[in-house]
Amino acid sequence: MEPKAHEVEEAVIALVDAAEILVRKDGDLDRVERLLVRAIDLGHADEGLCDHVESAAHLADATHATDRLRRTLASTLVGRARDTRRPLKDALYLRAAHLVGTALSDPNGAFELLRDAIAETPGNEPLLIALVDYGTTAGRDEDLDRVLEERVEASIDAADACALLRQKAQLLYVHERYDEAADAYLRLIAMDPDDDRVRSRHRESLAKAGRHQDLLLALDQAQKRAPTGSIARLAILRELARTWEGPLANRFEALDAWKQVQRAAPGDAEAAEAIERLTPRTRVGVDDLESPPSDG
Repeated sequence: MEPKAHEVEEAVIALVDAAEILVRKDGDLDRVERLLVRAIDLGHADEGLCDHVESAAHLADATHATDRLRRTLASTLVGRARDTRRPLKDALYLRAAHLVGTALSDPNGAFELLRDAIAETPGNEPLLIALVDYGTTAGRDEDLDRVLEERVEASIDAADACALLRQKAQLLYVHERYDEAADAYLRLIAMDPDDDRVRSRHRESLAKAGRHQDLLLALDQAQKRAPTGSIARLAILRELARTWEGPLANRFEALDAWKQVQRAAPGDAEAAEAIERLTPRTRVGVDDLESPPSDG
C-alpha cells in the first residue's frame, strides 16, 4: 500500500533532520548521502519536499567544500524520472537540470542531461528552452543545432516538431546565421502557414542574409495574404518599396512600389518624398532657354 502524503512528509523531514544533525557534527558524508537519497526517493513527487532535501544537500556540500551531494541528488532525480510517467517525469528532469546547470554552475552537464531527456518528453517547451539556454551558455551551439535537428526528424507529432524547429530557427537567428535561419523559418511556414510572426522573422532573416530576390518573393506572398486596406498590407508594401530602392537599387521598380504605398495611404510623407526623389527630371536645354519664340 502506498504511504499517505502526510506520512511521506513526516518521513522526509525526519531523514533530512537526521542528515543535518550529522552535518553539524561533522559526521560521515556517506551516511548523510544515504539519508538524503532516501529522502528524495520518498519525496520526489512533492516540490516542497524536494526543495527541502536540496537545501540540506547544499548545506552539506558547503560544509564539506564539495558538490558531491547535489550531484548525487541530480542523478537520483534523473533515475526517478526515467521510471516515472509524465508529467512528473518532465518536472523531475527539469529540476535535475537546474540543479546541475544553475546550483552547480555546470551548464555543460545540464545540457548533456537534457539532450537525453527531451527524447522522452516530446512537446515540453520548458525543457526545450532549458536545453537551448544551457547549450548556449556552455558554448555547445553546434551540438545543440544537431540535437534539435535530430529531434525534429524523429518527431511524429507535428506540434512537437514545430516547437523544436522554432527553437532551432531562433538559435540560428540569435547567432547571426541568417541564411540557415531563413531556411529554418521557411520550414516552419510550411508547417504553420498562418503564423505571421514566423513569416516576419523569415523576411528579416532573408534581408540580413542578403537574399533579396527570395525576400521579394516572400513579400509578394505576404502582400497577397494581407487584407486590402489593412495596416499589415501597407507595412508590407512599404517594405517592398524600401527593398527595391535600397539593396536592389532598382529605381523604376522602387518608384512603382512607392506609388502603390501612396495609393494605399495618400497622405504618406515617406512615399511622397520617395516618389519626388525617384521621379526622372525633365532637363531643359540652354538653347531652349535663350532662343526667342518664333514669329511663325
